[in-house]
Amino acid sequence: MAAKWIEEDRPVALADISRRVRDSLRASEITKISRVVVVERTDPAVKAIASAMSVEHGIAEVANSTFFGLAIRHAFIIAAELNPPPNKVLQRTGAGGRR
Repeated sequence: MAAKWIEEDRPVALADISRRVRDSLRASEITKISRVVVVERTDPAVKAIASAMSVEHGIAEVANSTFFGLAIRHAFIIAAELNPPPNKVLQRTGAGGRR
C-alpha cells in the first residue's frame, strides 16, 4: 500500500487497514494473506505499477510477479492511479447554489 494518508500517521493507518481487512474477510480468507506491504509513494515501483495497470474503482489480479523485491504468487491491486484527480470542493455561490 502507498498513499498520502498512510504517511501522515503510519501506526494509525496500519491499525485502520488491519481492522478493515478483518471486517471484510472471513477467517478462512484472512489466513491466505501473507502480508500487507506499505511502501513510500515516491518509490519508483509504485509509479511502474500504476503505469502498467490503472485501476480506479475495481480490482486487478496479478500473478507470478515481483514487486518491491518480493516474489508475488497472487496479489490484488485495488486502486492504482498514476495521477489521481484532486479532491473536488463545492463552493457556494451568492444565491446559495453550487458551482
